[in-house]
Amino acid sequence: MKMARLRKFGIALIVGGMLLAGAGPVLAQVSDPVISGVDVSIIPNGIRLLIKGSGFTSYNNVTVQNGSTAKTVPAASATGAAAAANLTNLSPGTYQITLSTSRGQTSNGITATVVEVQASSPPPVPVPSSSPAVPLPSTPFILPTPTFAQDIVLPSARPTDPNNLPSPVACILFGARCGFDKVYTAVGDSLGTGFISFGGFVHRYEENIEDDNGIKVDLKNRSRVGATTETIKVSIQHDPRTREALAAADYITINGGGNDLREAREKFLQGQCGGSNNQQCLREATDRLKQNWSEIIQGVTALKKGSNVKIRGLDIYYPYVDEDRASGNFAIFHPYIQEVNGHIAAALAANSIPLAPVYAAFNGASGDIDPAGRGLISFDGFHPNTAGHRVIAGLLRAIGY
Repeated sequence: MKMARLRKFGIALIVGGMLLAGAGPVLAQVSDPVISGVDVSIIPNGIRLLIKGSGFTSYNNVTVQNGSTAKTVPAASATGAAAAANLTNLSPGTYQITLSTSRGQTSNGITATVVEVQASSPPPVPVPSSSPAVPLPSTPFILPTPTFAQDIVLPSARPTDPNNLPSPVACILFGARCGFDKVYTAVGDSLGTGFISFGGFVHRYEENIEDDNGIKVDLKNRSRVGATTETIKVSIQHDPRTREALAAADYITINGGGNDLREAREKFLQGQCGGSNNQQCLREATDRLKQNWSEIIQGVTALKKGSNVKIRGLDIYYPYVDEDRASGNFAIFHPYIQEVNGHIAAALAANSIPLAPVYAAFNGASGDIDPAGRGLISFDGFHPNTAGHRVIAGLLRAIGY
């Protein structure tokens, strides 16, 4: 039997059975979808699963379950043969992992065991005799237990020297800065989470701030998969955790709007957009997005009025250039993208907030280049890949501090 072991930040993941060969315990025997294997990689405070198989849809969910405790996260699939998902803040235990499709079908399953490694006298972790031993980490890491999935806040990509930390109780209960020099808060959608990438722009920018300034940064990532400008706005206005993170921030990045436009585009393609020319939903989404961006900026600046905070805004790239050009729809969608990005740039400038020009970097100065052709889009055809996130982090870094 082969076993794969991964460990980071005091977490060991043991994937057992015949997972790497593609067969795990069957949870629900269905003919569609089928999991044939999975690649597992480490992300800060969690794991990324790239699930291989067949019969996946564009919108899937991955569920990990330990007894009565279950967590479900979205998993994107572009080809029907692979789906990717991020799982963070897993408590120790053995989990059953399944994938369900938007058709309501559930796959066969796999098992995984997460073990919390202690700072001293760490418990032994089985290692196959054919694999080299992996040193156990000496730095403890405290796993937060979120109330619900949307409350997960990813920690810094690099753990802080424990000798400089105040007590864990002070860090957790009283919000002590735990030896950090500055706080970086990100608000946005899945772009900010680094979804389907190996190192999102938020974590890369955090590391740039640290490396370029010789400081330690506490990252408070309030980005959410699937967020629209409406949900981002509401979070800034009413969510205590988001407001506290913004109020404490020395650096802030804002992104959002891609999901707003994608939803409207899908309605248009289905002939359900409304209006005499089937563009009513595009017009409404554009107007709503512009208004929400104005209120997002207003909400952030109100929380930071009079402070020396560094706020940066990102405009929206257009991932469907070639597809829409081929279907004859580029001339319809392009003006809406231009209008939205023009408003974002103007609203940021009116508040003396620098713009990271993601649109120009991904789509060219005229907005007519497909970013996939530049190698910046992941397999799902929508989110940036690792190279894309590297470009975005570079744009933020170029603005300066």
